Amino acid sequence: MDINTGVVEGKFPRRALSAVLEWYALYKDQLLEDWQLAERHMKLKKNSASGVNTMLEVVKARYEQGYKIWVEFNDGTSGIVDLGDVLWGPMFEPLKDVERFKRFVISDVLHTITWENDADIAPEYLYEKLAGQRMQRVSLQG
Repeated sequence: MDINTGVVEGKFPRRALSAVLEWYALYKDQLLEDWQLAERHMKLKKNSASGVNTMLEVVKARYEQGYKIWVEFNDGTSGIVDLGDVLWGPMFEPLKDVERFKRFVISDVLHTITWENDADIAPEYLYEKLAGQRMQRVSLQG
């Protein structure tokens, strides 16, 4: 991607390209500032738009049981996420078949879990769902 023009070269899946262009539109000024700092070999500002560590990514995942997947994020957070309640609509209905549900991969482009029918769940959603499940367990125990 050309930081000055926003022109993207290469091939991206449609959803990934849309996300990249949206991110660029939101952070263009910060990207330009980061680029200028990098060209002068200066340290980037904390939480800069180009800071890879500020983007949430799924780095590991494994099937557990039912509609549960253990996930690990790039910040070290991990746990089991129950996705049974999100399997509705044309993209997710087919995943109610547990054998299909089990066949997910981590996308190298989207950095989250995806299925063969191009269904995916945003890493931010998975992260918040995991946090919500943990809070619910704590309140039930308390």
